[in-house]
Amino acid sequence: MTVAAAAVRGAAASRQPRGTSGAGGPAGSGPASRPSSAPSSGRAFPAVQPSAAVDSGAGFLLGALFWVWVGLPFLRGGMPEVRNVLRAKFFNKGADGTWLP
Repeated sequence: MTVAAAAVRGAAASRQPRGTSGAGGPAGSGPASRPSSAPSSGRAFPAVQPSAAVDSGAGFLLGALFWVWVGLPFLRGGMPEVRNVLRAKFFNKGADGTWLP
């Protein structure tokens, strides 16, 4: 069998539904049913579950950012100060609405 014929046969076998071989018989009955080295789930890397430390660290970081961008400005000057901080942070505008350099 030539290399091109083997590639065509391999491509045709990969389009078969699970549980059948390329010859139409049950899986494991022919030479086309050899296990491949590729993962069967289609993922290159296995799924990793984040640990509780990562979750709590992410929550702490979000809480700290909220405190710096919303909590402290609210205590200093109320909602107008919060608007000014968020406008400066995300839109690069000053308190009067002009563009910052």
